Amino acid sequence: EIDQSLIENLKRSLKHRGPDNSSHKYLKKNICFVHTRLSIIDLNDRSNQPLSAEDDKYSIVFNGEIYNYKELREELIQFGFNFETNGDTEVLLKGYIKHGSNILSKLRGQFAFAIYDRENNELFLARDRVGIKPVYYLTAKNNFIFSSELKAIENLGLVKFKPNKDAYVSYLRHLCVPQNQTGNENIYKLQPGEFMKIDNKGKFELINYWDPFDIKVNEDITLSESKSQLNKLLIESVEYRKVSDVEVGLFISGGLDSSLLG
Repeated sequence: EIDQSLIENLKRSLKHRGPDNSSHKYLKKNICFVHTRLSIIDLNDRSNQPLSAEDDKYSIVFNGEIYNYKELREELIQFGFNFETNGDTEVLLKGYIKHGSNILSKLRGQFAFAIYDRENNELFLARDRVGIKPVYYLTAKNNFIFSSELKAIENLGLVKFKPNKDAYVSYLRHLCVPQNQTGNENIYKLQPGEFMKIDNKGKFELINYWDPFDIKVNEDITLSESKSQLNKLLIESVEYRKVSDVEVGLFISGGLDSSLLG
């Protein structure tokens, strides 16, 4: 069974993540999800997390935003799914129920999420294509713990801090820590475009579902066509990111991307 003090410690460590709700849910006596919410889509309490579906067979914790959730929702309704919320979290969960890991190819957004399948006793963890949202994890003392923040895991005190000197050198040299490494040798991160499955026997499987080097370049497009396509994609991207039930702000730093938006 999970020590209740670990759960409370995690909740305290994540409190600053959002002012709107802080909840935890025991999925089994030895499995618990913790979530702190900053409401952006569907501000109603019905979209608080952890969120469950199919009589609690599936449960999710999700950090991020799915920009095309309305289109996905309509598609899932055609498959016979019903929805109790107006948020993207329920769409993501039921999209996984329908498509499994293939839902990742349908998502437009920035995301890190975990879904637990109670019937098969399996955990699914995924991170968006370019790694905007982080997922850190630790295996120690018969525990598997994941979080959107490194410090939340370190604060549990399950393992002593052990500096990863190679990671520090990489950061000073490249301003990033490559691959699955972090500044703590005991804690790892899910890589961009990667998902993890843990089966009922505790077996880990890491799968890369997206690689930018696999993108095929269209050499036949003209300069005029490429300008038109860039303009179309830019406008479409901005419109998607304006989907929100709260006010939207824009931060302009003066670089090339900000100049395009301005």
